[in-house]
Amino acid sequence: MKKFLILLIITVMTAVLLISCSGDDGADTNTTTTAPPPKERTITVTYAVEGGGKIVGEAQQTITTPLVMHTFEMVEAVPDEGYAFMGWSDGGTAPKRSDTLNEDATFTAIFKKKHRITFTTNGHGHINGNASQSVADGRGTYPVTAIAAPGYKFVGWSNGEKNAKISIVATEDTELTAIFEVQPLTLPILSINTKNNAPILSKEIYVDCEFSVSNTDEEYKLSAEPGKIKGRGNTSWKNDKKPYHIKFDKPVNLFGNGEAKEWNLISNHTDYSMIRNYLAYTVASKFSTLGGLGEMQFVELYLNGQYDGVYLVCERIEIAENRVNLTTGEPGALDTGYIVELDGRGEGDCFAVNGKYYAMKAPENYTKEQKNYIGMYVYDCLNALENGDWEDICKLMDVESFAESYIVHEVHKCCDVGYASFYMVKDAGGKLRCGPVWDFDRSLGNVYNKAGSQDPKKLFASLENEWFAALLKHEEFVQLVGAKLDIYAPIMEKTYEDCFAYVESHKQSFERNNLRWNILGKDLYPNPSNLVKIKTWQGQVDHNKQFLKDSLKFMLDTYPA
Repeated sequence: MKKFLILLIITVMTAVLLISCSGDDGADTNTTTTAPPPKERTITVTYAVEGGGKIVGEAQQTITTPLVMHTFEMVEAVPDEGYAFMGWSDGGTAPKRSDTLNEDATFTAIFKKKHRITFTTNGHGHINGNASQSVADGRGTYPVTAIAAPGYKFVGWSNGEKNAKISIVATEDTELTAIFEVQPLTLPILSINTKNNAPILSKEIYVDCEFSVSNTDEEYKLSAEPGKIKGRGNTSWKNDKKPYHIKFDKPVNLFGNGEAKEWNLISNHTDYSMIRNYLAYTVASKFSTLGGLGEMQFVELYLNGQYDGVYLVCERIEIAENRVNLTTGEPGALDTGYIVELDGRGEGDCFAVNGKYYAMKAPENYTKEQKNYIGMYVYDCLNALENGDWEDICKLMDVESFAESYIVHEVHKCCDVGYASFYMVKDAGGKLRCGPVWDFDRSLGNVYNKAGSQDPKKLFASLENEWFAALLKHEEFVQLVGAKLDIYAPIMEKTYEDCFAYVESHKQSFERNNLRWNILGKDLYPNPSNLVKIKTWQGQVDHNKQFLKDSLKFMLDTYPA
């Protein structure tokens, strides 16, 4: 009983203590109220399709989640065959997507039918660009350009568009044809077909071939004339457009320039205008002492059926009635006809005078004694220039020919004048004569590393060439140059005028050459940057016009009569 009373008392006291620790309303003030759990939400994303395609992955995804945002599984828009995926309705462009959303959304993959767009030609040109394109409906094609083959011109597309460069909007399968028409070739056509289409790989080894000439006067046409062809040139042989030497089996009167077997085909590849040689040779032929190499002809060359551009057919420098017409002595005679070339390369059998090399060009099969004879004669001339008087010089040299050659070289600023391609000749019993002029494709300012040759209002040949430099120390020669200029300057001006009129009348031919070789605007050695920037053939021609005008005026001012 006693124990029971004790337990009762403890229980009552515990209850009193619990009540005293509660608030007025009996609530427990020392406990934290727990927030109710968040309310769950349902979010649905739908991936729909418009056009020919499908959704790979779960196209409709629903999630019930207590979270604010949910990232759904990735899907991919895949076009059916013949269709293209264009994008999503919300602007998305990637075929694959995974979205994080806080509310329902629908995204539509848009597919459109693809059309085959084909660009073709009527067989006389080609398409520059992707000629066959698969393009979605309503989209534009990548642009293409119609390029005419040599001898043809672009006149329009089969849909009526006149611009050679075209892009169309695809609405159905379409084939567009570029239409080309014959553009008559105005220059003579020289066709060369090698035996078995053999390539021309050497400057030493001839390849058998046949020559045909058309698009010229009836009397100068040729058909399958037998002969040979090989490469030629020094630096020019390394260019893409190769120069050639041709040799007929029998003498041919090519374009009325006199019968001969051998001719040169000059490529003029690094001369953007292609006319520098033509201008120099033509004007030189007007001088009384520089004749013998004035006959030349521009042609359009076809080599084994392929159009190879515009070439200049030139005579070969050789002793002949229709070439360099020299008086010769008996075979083996020391005093005979000679042709020598200042050739800084020193290749082959040369002789040296004052540290300069001279190559023997004629007579053929010359003897050691003949080489020694002309070598000593050249030495005597240079010695007279340095140590003799005017009378001594005139006994050995045809000073008028040197004056005329100097005028041509100085006006044109031929960069090689003191190094190579500087020719001199001597008749049997005659004096040393300057000429013929040769190799002017590097002239009129198109050489970046010969600064003096780029300025038409400065002297150049007189500083580069030891013959001209020594002669100009003599007042008699200076006066002779002035007198010659007084006579020939009007003739030169008229000759240049005629030359430019001629080449401009064949503008389409020269521009065809540039389509074939694509040289305009290309950095071709050794052209300076100011010429590289001139990207039209006419612009290059105009440069030459102004250069010659300025240079000739400067010469007249420098050497007054």
